[in-house]
Amino acid sequence: MLHMSHTSIVKVKISNVNEQFLLYAISLIAQHVLKLSNVEIEHNGIVKDYYGRTYKCQFVLKVAGMGKAFGIGFNITNDGVEIIGDEFAIPQIKTFKQLLHDAYITVATTVSLMQLGYKNLNVIYDQNQGFVIEGVRI
Repeated sequence: MLHMSHTSIVKVKISNVNEQFLLYAISLIAQHVLKLSNVEIEHNGIVKDYYGRTYKCQFVLKVAGMGKAFGIGFNITNDGVEIIGDEFAIPQIKTFKQLLHDAYITVATTVSLMQLGYKNLNVIYDQNQGFVIEGVRI
């Protein structure tokens, strides 16, 4: 049986990253796009690849079925966010690479709309339109 492992470190450019916005953006992708249930984000965790190499991360999304040996790591850097993980073990990492910037902007926009008086805001994900924010201004 052939086992492959390749830990990637991918950078997503986001200026002045807000930690809370990032955590919410990670949850948005995990729950609404990947349809993962029981999303758990660990602070100051470790991501391991198949061969046991470890990477310290500010935040680790534990992926169900992979146990504690795997996860998707996130680090806030001066110029954005690093996504760290074993793409062979967790193919969902590609989705985070593609959507993290859009999810982060969606979170920031939602917060701005709340500050402008919009109520009952709901974020959904549509494969054709991407993230969609629904709400009412009273």
